[in-house]
Parts: sequence; C-alpha cells; structure tokens
Amino acid sequence: MCWWVFGLWVICLAVLFSVLFTGNTGVLLGTGVVVLICYLLGFFPNVSKYLPTYLAEGNSLIYGLNDATNYSAALAITSIMCIGCFVASISIFNKKPL
Repeated sequence: MCWWVFGLWVICLAVLFSVLFTGNTGVLLGTGVVVLICYLLGFFPNVSKYLPTYLAEGNSLIYGLNDATNYSAALAITSIMCIGCFVASISIFNKKPL
C-alpha cells in the first residue's frame, strides 16, 4: 500500500503541473523537482518520517524489519498532499480560459 500511495502522490503532482504548464517538459521538471526536494529532505532524520518518499521504503514491512505504525504519519501527510494537489488542480483548471 505504501508504494501505491507514493505513486498516487506522483500522479497528483503530474496532474497539478499539467494544469500549470502547457508542455510536457514543465510537467516532468515540476514533478521531478518536487520529488527530488522530498528525497533530499529525507536525509534529515527528524523530517524523513513525514515525507512521501519515506513510503518508498515500504519493502521493509514485507521482511518484518519495520512496523506498519511507523508509516502512518507519512501516509496521512501524503494523503493530505494528494487531496491538496487535486483540489488546487480543479480550481486552477476552472479559472483557465478554454
């Protein structure tokens, strides 16, 4: 489930940047920069548990190296970010002239 939510977050970012930019390059750069920033912030131990990129370490659940409750903060924050991206995308798209 962790990888699924991480993928959903990346898709929501791509939708948001698709609304903001007209070309594919802007979408790829915007999404990549946000994911890269979250990845780089993950180097700080106090912050890493709350980032969406922490969900990419969900494989340790399969091997029993980590507990599922350790991912609850990252899942909640990522879900809120997904909803925020989607709501922002809808509101920006509604204001754009067709």
